[in-house]
Amino acid sequence: MVAMFMIHRLAAVLILLCLFLPIGTGTLASRDPQAAAQRAGKLAGLLRIPHFVLIVSIITGLAVYWAGGFRITLWLAIVFLLFLAIAALFGIITKALKNVKDLAGRNESFQAGAKKAFVLSLVLDLVILLMVAVKFAPLPF
Repeated sequence: MVAMFMIHRLAAVLILLCLFLPIGTGTLASRDPQAAAQRAGKLAGLLRIPHFVLIVSIITGLAVYWAGGFRITLWLAIVFLLFLAIAALFGIITKALKNVKDLAGRNESFQAGAKKAFVLSLVLDLVILLMVAVKFAPLPF
């Protein structure tokens, strides 16, 4: 069970690295189309790693939680909803980045998609920080 706990913590650290995503998406709109397409393609490819890490995180998190005696609590419901929000935001940001890559590759206007990816990456940061706060705060539920 210690191994599952350590894997779960490692997955959490890898997800925390996504807090730097706004740095990568912030300058997309001001780049020339070729550079924007290249950066958006790389970022979309890199976001596959957190998708896999989220799967590992949910499996190991439930395993650790079940080891302590499974009971559905308000804390578990909040953590699960935040997990779903993080997963959804990763998917939406990836789609926006792929859209930026396609539009910039065809020399069409891609600034709206780049701005969407940046704003959603900021929202993702807030949700990740909220997840950290919920997971480590001593809550009465």
